[in-house]
Amino acid sequence: MINETATPDTTTRSRAAGWRFFTAAAVLASAVLHVYLYTEWAKNLTPLGQAFLAQAAVGVVLAVLVLTWRSPLPLVGALLYGLGSIGAFSLSAATGFLGVTAQLVGWEEYATKVVELLAVVGAVVALLVERKRSPR
Repeated sequence: MINETATPDTTTRSRAAGWRFFTAAAVLASAVLHVYLYTEWAKNLTPLGQAFLAQAAVGVVLAVLVLTWRSPLPLVGALLYGLGSIGAFSLSAATGFLGVTAQLVGWEEYATKVVELLAVVGAVVALLVERKRSPR
């Protein structure tokens, strides 16, 4: 017989795991998009091409950490990852950054900004859900 009554703690734990998965997926999507952008146009731009590869590598590692390490630190990392990427793009669009002036014109730019914003939202919600669950 299956116990159909979930305790508040298991519901909160399940919700936190769901938000961690959401956050990791968004960070991983950003990493994949950075690899795509590198291969499409950034590979010959120094140091921007290397920065895109570093962003991709960090994103993959961070996505794994968000899923496997139950500390709030990977979520804070995901939050900073998303904000940092959005900030670098904004700086590039406003004044130029690493030799490039960015524009929000192609599907790639929109997609990366959306998944990075989703990573930020997911990380914040996961942190709040986990904070609610932890004993005070």
